[in-house]
Amino acid sequence: MTSRTTTLHRRVPINNTCNSSMILPSRLPSAPGTRSASQTNYDTAHHDATQARTHQQHVQQQHDTAVAAAQRARDSLKQLKQQLRELESRGNDSLAVYGNNMAELCQRVKQAVARGEFSAPPRGPIGSYLKVKDKKWGGVLEHIIGGSLTSFCVNSPEDSRKLFEIMGQVYGRAGKPAVTSSKFLPRAHDVRRHKVRAAGFTCALDALDAPDPVIANYLIDNVGLESVLLVPSHEDAVRLSDTVENVPENCARVVTLECGEYYPAPNYRCYGGTARPTRYLQVSTAERKRQVQSEIQEAESRLKALEAKAEELNQELREARENERAASRTLQALVGERHEKDEAARTAAAALEQQQAPHHAVLLDELNISKEKLRTISEKLASHSQQSQALRRRIDELDAGARRAKNRLADVSAACRSMSEEIEQEQLKQAQGASERQACQQKLKEDQHKLAQVASVLEEKTAHIEKLTAEALTLCERVQNPRDRAIVTNELKKTQLKLSSIRSDGLTKAQVAERLLEVERKYRRTKQTLARLKGLIDEIQNTTDKHLNFCHRVQTYIARRVQYCFQSILTLRGYSGSMEIDNARGALEIVCTGREQAGKRHASSTSSLSGGERSYSTVAFIMALWECVELPFYFMDEFDVFMDNVNRKIVMELLIDHALKNTSRQFVFLTPQDASAVVAGPQISIHLMADPRP
Repeated sequence: MTSRTTTLHRRVPINNTCNSSMILPSRLPSAPGTRSASQTNYDTAHHDATQARTHQQHVQQQHDTAVAAAQRARDSLKQLKQQLRELESRGNDSLAVYGNNMAELCQRVKQAVARGEFSAPPRGPIGSYLKVKDKKWGGVLEHIIGGSLTSFCVNSPEDSRKLFEIMGQVYGRAGKPAVTSSKFLPRAHDVRRHKVRAAGFTCALDALDAPDPVIANYLIDNVGLESVLLVPSHEDAVRLSDTVENVPENCARVVTLECGEYYPAPNYRCYGGTARPTRYLQVSTAERKRQVQSEIQEAESRLKALEAKAEELNQELREARENERAASRTLQALVGERHEKDEAARTAAAALEQQQAPHHAVLLDELNISKEKLRTISEKLASHSQQSQALRRRIDELDAGARRAKNRLADVSAACRSMSEEIEQEQLKQAQGASERQACQQKLKEDQHKLAQVASVLEEKTAHIEKLTAEALTLCERVQNPRDRAIVTNELKKTQLKLSSIRSDGLTKAQVAERLLEVERKYRRTKQTLARLKGLIDEIQNTTDKHLNFCHRVQTYIARRVQYCFQSILTLRGYSGSMEIDNARGALEIVCTGREQAGKRHASSTSSLSGGERSYSTVAFIMALWECVELPFYFMDEFDVFMDNVNRKIVMELLIDHALKNTSRQFVFLTPQDASAVVAGPQISIHLMADPRP
């Protein structure tokens, strides 16, 4: 725009400058008014376009909501018709109200129970085991129990896994009923102490007839029906739950005929609901058909209303879109007109500014004056810069001196603080020493007092012991083999018991002497028998020690022999290894490493060996064991599966050589590999099995 304006200015003739300068100022004041009117029209059109767009979006949202509601109504109607077809196909089957899949599932479960695949027959669906005592509470009880009406109960986790497997076969990827695993009990829980009671009203558990104890226990454990109170009206429910004084004992929830729920005080709250018809509990197939047909009629009428509303909103949406497009076209036209007028105003303003510009000579004078001012200011700036540098150097010197002074002050302050801390530590030590000294003096006084008491007690005890010793010496001489008091007391009691028994037996002295002789003879015979048994035990112990020593030597010899044979067989292929046998722990550790090839590192551990190296080391271990055992038969199966040709040839030669050296034993080697390298002979037989059939 600027280049265009400049070109236009250069094309203006010099003789028309005066006329242009007179025309442009007269046209310039009218430009703001024209632009203001265009802006007003543009704002109005923009507001109309925004309103049309907002209205179109609002109608679009309403239309989408109506279409979605109509689609949901179609899906619901489709499901209801499917339920009706399933009910008609099932006839009078009571399980038809739970869906076609439920009837098939129950049939398969019965077949699995007949085959003995469950520890106890599963119970389900729960609703098929329940009966409502008063039909008016049927919908309310279904609301309380909820989705548990279609769930199953099993006796063990294994039964649960089997039931889920059958459900997967019946339902596929669709939703499946819930399964609860709990040990089946023969009797229902006794909830008389925990059941809610209120005069004139019924407990939810009492409103149902559940003859199966498994189902009753499920409702108690998982639903808690024993604590739910059924109240017909809203007023009674509020009266029984809004204050703590009115809440019945053991009441956890109050439910009305409209399915409203009231949780009692002190945490009082209520939730509204709507009455619902009974769908599962004691509902026959014919009654359920009538319910579904009624629901289909209601769904069809609701669908027609939703479709009509959707069509009406679609027509309104088309009108809103047309209005929005018209407002957008008007707005675009006003935007173009506004741009044209803005361009004209900018062109006129540029021309007027060009006409009012000063002459070239005036500009040159102003330029010279500005240069002179610039030179003067530059000189002042240089002078001020020098002064600023000198002042800055002075400031740096003063800052350095201040920093040195601060450092010295910090050092002195630190030294003062350290000295103060040392003084405080010394004072604290003095105070602690004084307190410890006082404590020690007090403890010394206490110990001296205790020592005096102990000395007096010791004197009393010594006098008492001397008195008892004198009394004992009057009875008998002192025994030089002192025994513990408890032992003496025990023997005294035994002696007293013997004396009392002798007195109670009524025997004479001659009879007691005769019995004593008899006991002494038995004692001597028993003593001689024990001496002979002790000699036999010593002989057995010596024999056992000799046998154990011999076994230990044999065990050591066998271990060394096995280690030697194992290392000898590994050495034939350049391998290295060892065998650690720990008889105490009963452990055997084998360490085997491969041989080192040119330019390659050998395997550093048994786990890094190749398959052939592992097979070779295994054969070496087995042959080492063969060297130390004597058996009539030896078998080795598929020993060369993972071996290369070199290892296989060496192993075959080792095995055949070992077999030829032990002709009194029979060896059988089984291999799926080619055995043409082995030559049959008088002591070697080769049995080749036929190839497998294709």
